[in-house]
Amino acid sequence: MHFDCGAEISDFRYSQSLVANYFLYCPHELQFPVYNHGIIGGYLLFDRLLKGYVSAYLHSHPDRGESYPGIENFTWHSKSFSIEQIPLFSHVADCIISHNIWKADLKEEAKYQEYGLSKLVGSNFQKIKFQKNLLLFILAVIDTIEPYKIYGDSLLMGKDAFRIWKSIDLSFQNNVLTISSRYKCRPIEKMYHKAKSLMSWADITDVTFGANGESFSITF
Repeated sequence: MHFDCGAEISDFRYSQSLVANYFLYCPHELQFPVYNHGIIGGYLLFDRLLKGYVSAYLHSHPDRGESYPGIENFTWHSKSFSIEQIPLFSHVADCIISHNIWKADLKEEAKYQEYGLSKLVGSNFQKIKFQKNLLLFILAVIDTIEPYKIYGDSLLMGKDAFRIWKSIDLSFQNNVLTISSRYKCRPIEKMYHKAKSLMSWADITDVTFGANGESFSITF
């Protein structure tokens, strides 16, 4: 699979066994046990997309017989389906799974090793690169600096989400993403420290705090 940015995807980022081991690690070892929503979401997405493809084919070919004629390319309800879409389904699902699999912190390295996660430890970990996997890189960045995850009040059950999103400005120019906060009640330092953590596991050139104290920049 080729992309205009030069990326070429030929395989999954992580093996099935590593994904399974990381999924087990999360509920057993994290301070607040979780069932990894990225892994679950990626598998569910691929499952639903594939079932949607099959369902559309079955409805568009009620007299198909046993040979499934035309399953490679067909139209249903003015929507085009192609067998070439399936690798794309797989790639998107893999990116969703992979963006929520984290490199080990120093204090976690021994435990990662116990769970068979050596590829996520130290220099074994391959940084996420824009030129190598565009979608995964974008997911990693936006998930890390997503404003509601940083400033949201869990007691409000999402009612403050729109106000939070409106209070953060983003601009992108010449490979630099600049993020600023409109209000002092949402200090940009909190998001800056989250963005700074990207440098250990994504191919980020620099994260720089603004001189005005109200913004920071991520250089790609």
